[in-house]
Amino acid sequence: MSNPFVFPGYGPSSFGFQGGSVYSNAGQMDVRRPGWSWTPSTLAPGPFCAGDSCANVTDTCLTFDGTSISDSICAFPKDVKVAGLSCWESTCYTDGTEVCNEVNGVTIQANNSMGEWCIFDGDFTLFGPACYGDQCFAEELKTLCDGLGGTVWNELYCFLPGYHTIVGPVCWKSACFSGSTIQQCNKMGGSLLVDRWCIIPGCHRSVIGPTCFGDECYSESTTEVCNSLGGIHFAERFCVLDGEWSSVGPTCLGDICAVGETNQGCRDLGAKGNIGGRFCVVEGNRPVAGPNCFNSTCFPDETARFCDANQGVTVAGVWCTLPSNTSQVVGPTIWGSSILNGTRGFCDGLFCAIAATADEPSSCPTSGKPGPGPGKGPGPGSSSMAIQTTFTGWTFALTFVGALSLLRAFHM
Repeated sequence: MSNPFVFPGYGPSSFGFQGGSVYSNAGQMDVRRPGWSWTPSTLAPGPFCAGDSCANVTDTCLTFDGTSISDSICAFPKDVKVAGLSCWESTCYTDGTEVCNEVNGVTIQANNSMGEWCIFDGDFTLFGPACYGDQCFAEELKTLCDGLGGTVWNELYCFLPGYHTIVGPVCWKSACFSGSTIQQCNKMGGSLLVDRWCIIPGCHRSVIGPTCFGDECYSESTTEVCNSLGGIHFAERFCVLDGEWSSVGPTCLGDICAVGETNQGCRDLGAKGNIGGRFCVVEGNRPVAGPNCFNSTCFPDETARFCDANQGVTVAGVWCTLPSNTSQVVGPTIWGSSILNGTRGFCDGLFCAIAATADEPSSCPTSGKPGPGPGKGPGPGSSSMAIQTTFTGWTFALTFVGALSLLRAFHM
């Protein structure tokens, strides 16, 4: 089976929008799919790059009241969603502008027909892509999306009116767990897509998982922690909890996991659960930056400085768990072999932290009836952004010897 995370053939990406990730040691962070539950909402989308070029999104960033990190990276407010890049494997879709306009969104097109993005806000939930491994489920998605009153975008995504919690894909590597998914989804009143995804009405929930790394899943401790917190586990690898919860981990680099340091980090964080010595489950909205590494080099000094500056807690040397007054984390600021220049006021090393503002909109309102609503985007007639092809490197005085010293501190 092909790798479920990557789009082969277009060059590497730290954000998983295109190519085999040079950031593969980060486990689930290989890929960021905002329409899956795997990606925490506190991780900013981007960079808006495909192949060897990146789009300049600074104007769009301002339109949606975002914080510009670089020409191709924007930290949008929490109520802004980004669908795309509209590709899976080697197939890309580029006819979603009309649908994007319908949700008052802005379309950003990649060059050479290598997909597109839709940036939108309002009372919608993004679901997709409806693919895993070498399979996509476009027909099944259309049936489900239509049945829930949603709109399909570029065959693989659905814009759902109102607020929903997405669980899934309930899979790890080549295995998907349909039996548990069906049972638990029905228990929670959700809607199933090919027994791999569950769409549950309402959004005041958090999804932890998959609690796996490499060839191992920590099923027993996942079930124990999930039950102790009053959650519902899916296949003993995911846990759906009421309220806001965050997961730190997996705290591993390559095949080395920092079990002792993770256990200490969980205690420092006051974590409510420790899953396999690889994950801390923390109450509240706690964005996580890390691992602060690129290829074979890690940046513990930058991690400590970044964490101290943002009142965070360092875990295992190269992860930082930030306080709940942090809106989101941007990073790693990498595309291919280049480190993108980040705004110094927000960034250190490969990560940037954006503080929440008092009037920041919520991605899940506490009152009011969910339903479709207008956004801030220009809507119909908006033009796609141009592509720029210049990368700006970010130079660090770091050594591989230091990275090896850090890695030796890790143990199984």
